[in-house]
Amino acid sequence: MGYATVEIDERDCLVAFGDADLVALASEALRRSVLGAESPDLRRGSRLTPAERPDRVMLQDERVGGVCVLPRTVLRSLAVAALTALAARELLAARVATATVIGTGAPVAGLLTALVNHVVNLGEVALWPGEGEQGWPTPKLAAHAAERGLMLSRPVELDRALLGTDLVVLAPGVDEAVHRQVDLGMLARGAVVVNATGHAPTEELTRAVGRVITDVPRPVAVAETVRVGRASRPAPEPVALGELLRRPRAGWEFAGESVLVDLQGVPGLEVALASRLYEIALVRGLGVVRHGLLGPEGGQQCALN
Repeated sequence: MGYATVEIDERDCLVAFGDADLVALASEALRRSVLGAESPDLRRGSRLTPAERPDRVMLQDERVGGVCVLPRTVLRSLAVAALTALAARELLAARVATATVIGTGAPVAGLLTALVNHVVNLGEVALWPGEGEQGWPTPKLAAHAAERGLMLSRPVELDRALLGTDLVVLAPGVDEAVHRQVDLGMLARGAVVVNATGHAPTEELTRAVGRVITDVPRPVAVAETVRVGRASRPAPEPVALGELLRRPRAGWEFAGESVLVDLQGVPGLEVALASRLYEIALVRGLGVVRHGLLGPEGGQQCALN
């Protein structure tokens, strides 16, 4: 007798993501990576494998019992959103802060959900879509933001979105041309820039900041100097975000310095997040269930919601 297979689409992933304790998942994944855990899998018995469709990934969760199929790119973007929320919570100064999210589509929806739910000192989030259209948050998320006193805005020009902001998030899919438009001189003193694009940050941005933090467990230092006016100083050595988490509020040591957070992905986080989304989907009746292990040809289908 095969497991039932639950298929979750982009919308269901975002709904379940709003209920997930994503900061705890991201923090545990970073802790294990820093400690050099032999198995990065946070959920014993869970594993991700390619699905029949190239744009899907299959979770086999022996702990819960069953199989879940999820959109590959959405799962990756939600893992990034979890790390972004964790970094923002740890690194933003203890004051009411503003944020700007640059990007479009599902990655932005996940990032916005993460920021609204887990970064308590945000007062405003500006959304700037770059060259494309940007979906407005769901009514539920907008209402939740309003309950918290958090204002959501959509400035027409990027300069207005960046002026005086404390946190800038470059979402997955944002190209290098947009990177080059982020002028640190326009941001608030000690601003945090999160590079969540999946690509290396531009050299100009890396050289301009005071600190570089990455989710890589043991980042390699860059042996070069940075010229500041007529003087020069050593390039900022990358610091592991996981190491900072071992010291409560260690990120506040950088108050007053601009910080670049370069997210490259933490082993085990995607499988842990997929497992949690699957659990929530089962409880909330999200997705479509197929009877029989990946039996789309002959398996009976029924909508759960």
